[in-house]
Amino acid sequence: MTAQVAPAFALVTNVTLRYRVMFGSEVALPMFDDGATGDGLADDRIYGATIPAAASSPGQMVRYYVTAADSLGNQSRTTVPGRSERRPAVFRHRRAKPGRHQRRCDLFVVRTRHGQRAYRTGTRCSVFYNGEFYDNVFVRDRGGFTSIGSQEVRFQPGLPVRDFQ
Repeated sequence: MTAQVAPAFALVTNVTLRYRVMFGSEVALPMFDDGATGDGLADDRIYGATIPAAASSPGQMVRYYVTAADSLGNQSRTTVPGRSERRPAVFRHRRAKPGRHQRRCDLFVVRTRHGQRAYRTGTRCSVFYNGEFYDNVFVRDRGGFTSIGSQEVRFQPGLPVRDFQ
């Protein structure tokens, strides 16, 4: 991962990549502008760090963000307006057959001790669909007699409505 970081008020003292696989603990990695960590040239204000390949498996969600601090103690964090503060990456291990158009919707839901009942009353999840990532989405089984497989998905207000058919 790389991030372009420029000083705003004082000299940048450290840049950190923070990531989390699925719903696990957050891991912090220092980012460097030394020309040796996949960041391009040294001292070009592009910082780099690598999330270890062994940290996740194909099909798992990896969310990440970057923080920076300066010599005056000011801190900043990457954000994308209207989106999750963590940028996602979902790695696939199977490819669609050539010539076939397939849409895939991945729901990432925290496993609860109530098991499938969480889908009846509703729970929060993350959704990856058609190259877009949505975080903090409400999902529940649709209808009173629905079997597993038909869910009602409600996005946060202000986000565009997507067709999941």
